[in-house]
Amino acid sequence: MTLPWTASHRRVWAAAGLAALVVACSTSEPDAAAVELIEGELAEQIGLGSLSGDCDDPSDTSTGSEFSCTGTTEDGQVIQFTAVFESDAEVFIYPTNLVVDSSLFEAEAATTLGPEFGIEIDPATIECPEGTIVLDAEGQMACTITDAETGGVFPLTVTLGGYVRDQGYEERFYEVGDQIG
Repeated sequence: MTLPWTASHRRVWAAAGLAALVVACSTSEPDAAAVELIEGELAEQIGLGSLSGDCDDPSDTSTGSEFSCTGTTEDGQVIQFTAVFESDAEVFIYPTNLVVDSSLFEAEAATTLGPEFGIEIDPATIECPEGTIVLDAEGQMACTITDAETGGVFPLTVTLGGYVRDQGYEERFYEVGDQIG
């Protein structure tokens, strides 16, 4: 059965610092509608410049079925998207490897690492990139943590995985390396 798909109606959704959209459709190409959305509204909302979109051809268009898409930035970063059929005429598209607000992870890293090191860590001593961050292929983001007593700066690797729609990343790991310099 061929369903009608195009980008004719859109609803913006944001949770866990990630952009997402629903596209209601009216042509026979849900993947083409998703690409249009990625290259248009999602590119604008994500704020990393233009995106070159690409989507798998969905093999199943029943409600709840998913297909994968990507959006490649001008500098070669690849944003992974999941598209989910919400009804016969709607697809929900959301990125699965973006961080928009790293302060959430800075605060959690301080709370998680403090007891491990037997100290209280001020989230202000943790610095992660600002703005929209595309996680690398391993789901990692490079940050730093400063020892409040010595001023020593250490690399902090934040690894995120298992993005669940409407909930965020199920897997969050924080690893401190050897002092920089």
